[in-house]
Amino acid sequence: MTNKNKPQRDPVEVKRQRAEYQRRWRAQHPEYNVRYLEKMKRLDPARWAERKRKDAEASRCYRENMQRADPEWRQRNVDYQRRYRLQFPEKQDEYQRRYRATHPHAKAASIKRWHAQHPLRNRNYTGRYRAKKAGVPPDRIEQVDLGEVVQAADGRCGLCHQPIAPGEPMEFDHIVPIASGGSHTLSNLQLAHVRCNRRRR
Repeated sequence: MTNKNKPQRDPVEVKRQRAEYQRRWRAQHPEYNVRYLEKMKRLDPARWAERKRKDAEASRCYRENMQRADPEWRQRNVDYQRRYRLQFPEKQDEYQRRYRATHPHAKAASIKRWHAQHPLRNRNYTGRYRAKKAGVPPDRIEQVDLGEVVQAADGRCGLCHQPIAPGEPMEFDHIVPIASGGSHTLSNLQLAHVRCNRRRR
């Protein structure tokens, strides 16, 4: 028999308290949470995929709503994440190790997407890596903006001095090769046709 005089609880507050209790319980029992997720993925992959899709959709809607309500929200969020990573680097390293171990294919796909979206930054990273591996001193390795190399070339190959057609493959060539003691700096980089650069090698 229900007590009619019992005050009704706010459903929003009840939902918040339940979510808080579940969050604390999961934090205290991480091994159970991992086993449950692994069991769900193994026994019902379709349900797991649908759950992941709904979670991603809910996160996207939340971000869009927050950005519409407060245009500066995204920048504050990015700044907070940057400060957190600097303040707790060991936690970030541990998270990255766990993620790579449990999501090897997702990590590889993420790196591939980043390379496709940032081709100039990827090439700059590759050039710096080759220079470090070849023993070039740190003061002769720069964080080069390859967009400046493209702009300085004015659409011409630095080896044959012929125009580079729009959409034609191109490469960034070290004027003095790294193998010959050249540096990875803006002054030692030029734009080149792929065929010209290959012929030079």
